[in-house]
Amino acid sequence: MTGMNTLAILIGLRFLAAGILGKGHNRYLRFIAVSSVLGMALGITALTVVVSVMNGFDRELQSRLLSVVPHIVLPIESDLEQILQSSKASNGKDLQGLVAAEAFIEKSALLVVDEGSQLLSLQGIQTPQKDYNPFLFDSLVSGSWDQLASNETAIIVGRRLAESKGLRLGDRMLLVIPEIQTTTGQLVPRTLSFILTGTFELGAEPDYLMAFTDVKALQKRLRLPQVFTRLQLSKPLSASTVQETLENNLAVSVDSWTDTHGDFFTAVQMEKVLMFLLLSMIVVIASLSLVASMGIMVREKKTALALLLAIGMARHHMTIIFLFQGLVLSLSGISLGVMLGIPLTLYLPEVMSLIETVFGFNLLAGSYFNEVPTELRFSDMAVICVGAIFVSMSAILPQAVYAGKTSSGTVLS
Repeated sequence: MTGMNTLAILIGLRFLAAGILGKGHNRYLRFIAVSSVLGMALGITALTVVVSVMNGFDRELQSRLLSVVPHIVLPIESDLEQILQSSKASNGKDLQGLVAAEAFIEKSALLVVDEGSQLLSLQGIQTPQKDYNPFLFDSLVSGSWDQLASNETAIIVGRRLAESKGLRLGDRMLLVIPEIQTTTGQLVPRTLSFILTGTFELGAEPDYLMAFTDVKALQKRLRLPQVFTRLQLSKPLSASTVQETLENNLAVSVDSWTDTHGDFFTAVQMEKVLMFLLLSMIVVIASLSLVASMGIMVREKKTALALLLAIGMARHHMTIIFLFQGLVLSLSGISLGVMLGIPLTLYLPEVMSLIETVFGFNLLAGSYFNEVPTELRFSDMAVICVGAIFVSMSAILPQAVYAGKTSSGTVLS
């Protein structure tokens, strides 16, 4: 049986080579087969590039937003050692990603300037350290983070916010912070004056909506009895697990970035899935083209198939012949798509720069990005290739089985 299976595979290769490369054969068959391979390659290339770009945007948004958005916020003042000790009941299993704990205050404030008011988030922080928050540390455009600790009125805002409001280093800024009196329940605005000592640029929305000052100075000026604790994680995506562990161990309500920005990143992931499904239709259409080419091949080879049956080849060997043909064509398209998609993804910024230079437009004009970000992941490539093989074989198998059932001297004579 093994010898007959091998013979069936060799016959399938012979039929395929004669049908596509042989002269004098059905040109329509050759056109459909080549088109299906190219369609498969186009689908794989498009999937590789688009999914990698979506990964790149997701990575950039996470690194930029989560560098300023607190990963975890405790409503109590604590330090890293105390928090880790409190998790001994679970052996610190879910808290191994904690890298820093610092005093933190966040208040909504209204910036009042001649050019118009602007609602922003005022964060009282400790001086950022390059070790656990390098993106925020390196985002400083002018000034110095050390000035926050040395001057209680110092404030650092986004460069884009400063430019839009006509602010320069050394200018005085007036912030109105709403407060609710505990005795009367009335809303009482508190006005604080700051001096602009620096600007930062993350390349994201916080450039317009966020400002930093020293946490101890802000606590003193607002007369707050205590501050919160901001936790930094080495893996921000595990914030939900850490949040649950802390709530169980500390018996307090804990907030994480997933509560405030989780919906945004969920929307990004959903967009990636929808784009993947949409572009997968190209692979499906290419697979249907393979079915059409196999149907024509079966009709062309009816005499040869009847002869093979006459000399003792079983019907399931007919199925193997055409199943192997379809597999070779689909794998050819997938391999070509991978060989085109991976280099295009790796050099996409250079390719886009060349296209923009030739046609005189900027695809990312008005956005926070200077170039198209990409991130090629092996897991995504595996899903794309395995999915393409599954789809193509699911389309080819019924036609191959049909070819085996109808391969008889009576039907195919």
